[in-house]
Amino acid sequence: MITVLRTTGASDILLQGLTIEGGCSEIVSTKRAVRGVRFIECQDVRVIDCEVNNTGDWALSFEKNDRVSVSRYKHRGTVVTNLNGGRDGLHFLDCVDFSATDLDIVSGDDMVGCTSETRDQRNASIKGVRGYSGIGSCVIFNEEGTTTNSTVNVMVEDVRVTNGQTVRNVVRVQSINGANVTGVIIRGIRGTGRNHGIQVTSAATMTNVDISDVNVTSVNQHGVYLNRINNLSASGRATAQNSSFDGWNITSCNYFDVQPAALSSPGWGVQVLNSAHFTMNGNCYNNGAGLFAAANGGNGRINGCSNYNATGVYVGGSTTSYYGLFNDETPTGRVDPSTVCSGYIARNRPRNLNALRDAYAACSFGQTVSGSISSQGAINCSVELISDGRYKVNFSAPFESTFYRPEIIAQIMNQDLIVRPIAKEVSYYTFEVRNSSGVALANFILCEFKKAI
Repeated sequence: MITVLRTTGASDILLQGLTIEGGCSEIVSTKRAVRGVRFIECQDVRVIDCEVNNTGDWALSFEKNDRVSVSRYKHRGTVVTNLNGGRDGLHFLDCVDFSATDLDIVSGDDMVGCTSETRDQRNASIKGVRGYSGIGSCVIFNEEGTTTNSTVNVMVEDVRVTNGQTVRNVVRVQSINGANVTGVIIRGIRGTGRNHGIQVTSAATMTNVDISDVNVTSVNQHGVYLNRINNLSASGRATAQNSSFDGWNITSCNYFDVQPAALSSPGWGVQVLNSAHFTMNGNCYNNGAGLFAAANGGNGRINGCSNYNATGVYVGGSTTSYYGLFNDETPTGRVDPSTVCSGYIARNRPRNLNALRDAYAACSFGQTVSGSISSQGAINCSVELISDGRYKVNFSAPFESTFYRPEIIAQIMNQDLIVRPIAKEVSYYTFEVRNSSGVALANFILCEFKKAI
């Protein structure tokens, strides 16, 4: 095998209308074998309407190039799964300011590979990818080997796997060795992956990731898998097919807003784990069948998380989704009252108060004379005078636990007084009102008691 075209250190290059048939369909076990067309340390390169087929390694490669544009490129390679070697249809190594659009690729390895080895890869746009791969993915960004050079400002758009075919991942952006990855845009993605449909993960922490308009399926793992990302925005549809995997799995992420949709995934429609400071508006239906027999699985799960607000629709049949929505107990996590949930168990019942901010019991009253109180109104409770300045609120129905939160305001002539708790029980709450001198009367007292749902 030989490299048909190799250019090193050149600039202002136009390659147009070239077709190359490499003729290699054998097993190649050597890493980095013979590549078809190579541009090495070049600048201002344009490749238009070209085709490179059946090579022993990367078919068309750009290695440490600046300002590269590829458009209307075609590749056909042998897709037998036991052919070793890096038979990428198109590869960018250590490139800066590069783009590729309108790509028709059937490859033995990754269709489009973008990697960093000796310097950062920056400012990339991969758009309009069609085809499939025997063992690789549609589009990848990651480091080569054990290196830790950065991936900065990359966009992957309009990627579609050929109908009836699969790839390893439809799109994968990964910091394998903890390299800095920031500024990632993924949108308009369709297809089925044998591993995750879309994988955006980091061994350290990735930042500034936007995912939208995706509809992917995973045969063996999660539809969309997001791990260790700060400042994330994501929306779209994802489905898993394996017995216990999720449509969306979001783990160890912070500062994000997600709108996940999932239908009939065996594990959870969406599962958020060990994450913080986020909002989620889900649209998940009939997920969880693979875990139902183990009294698990369903449409949404939030576990090990804090500082969040969840809303949306988490609905499934009573013999398909064990849970509509499951969230663990945390004082800073909230499920909006408008959230729609159904399943064998529509929602678990964590005791944290912030699961519902609307008052469960409330009353308003005052005391201006010794021995009596004047009531302005009460909902789900009644007020009892224990002694001057000391009161007992009896709940019409007991709380599930003492984890409810009382909110009490006491004033005399618009001046705030001190409220001191005395007893907190599931069926009543007692307190007294004081000023700096001791127990005091208040002409206005407002009490609200809130509970989990």
